Amino acid sequence: GLRGNPVVICVSLMASWGMVLAAIVAPDAFFGLAAESKRWLTSSFTWLFIASQNVWVFFIIYIALNKQFGELKLGHIDTKPEYSTVGWFFMMFGSAGVGTGLFYYGVGEPILHLTYNRYAAKSYLTYNERSQEAMNLTFYHWGIHAWTCYTVVGITIGITSHRLGLPMTIRSAFFPLFGHAVYGFVGDLIDALSICTTLIAICT
Repeated sequence: GLRGNPVVICVSLMASWGMVLAAIVAPDAFFGLAAESKRWLTSSFTWLFIASQNVWVFFIIYIALNKQFGELKLGHIDTKPEYSTVGWFFMMFGSAGVGTGLFYYGVGEPILHLTYNRYAAKSYLTYNERSQEAMNLTFYHWGIHAWTCYTVVGITIGITSHRLGLPMTIRSAFFPLFGHAVYGFVGDLIDALSICTTLIAICT
C-alpha cells in the first residue's frame, strides 16, 4: 500500500506552506527578499556552480572509461535489464522524459536568453554574438552538464537501492557518508530538504 514518512511529510509541508503563507501575507517583503537572495547567490556562487559541474563531468567520464566501474550493473550481478536500450531511449526522450522539455524549451530558452542575459545590455556585442551566447547558455542547461546531474543522482540511488537494498530516496545516497544515521532525523532532514529544494527549483 501507500506508505510515507510522517516526519518528512510534516517538515516539507510546513516549510513549503510557510513560504506560501509568507508570500501571501507580506508579498512585497517576501519577493524582495527572494530577489535579493537570488541576486546575492548568483553573484557570489556562480563560479562554484560552474566549477562543480565541470568536476562532475570529468568524474562521470572517469567512471565510464574505467572498466572496474564502467561495466558495473546498477542491479545485482545476475539480474537482466527490464527494458532494452531503445526502450530506455524513448522513455527519456519521448513519452516520459526530457522530450517534453526539449520540445518546448528547445525554442523558448534561446529566445529568453537572447533578450535577457548578462550581455544583452552590452552595446558592443552584435546581434549574432548575443544569439551565440544565448545558444551557449541553452547548451549548458540542456547538454552534458545537465545530464551529468541526472547521471550522478541516478547512479548513486540506483546502486544504494538495487545493490544495498535501501529505499529509493535521496537519503540513501548519503549512506556511504553517514552510515545508519540516514535512518534517523538526519535522513528525514535530507529527504525533506530535497523535497523543498525541488519545489523551489521548479517554481523559479
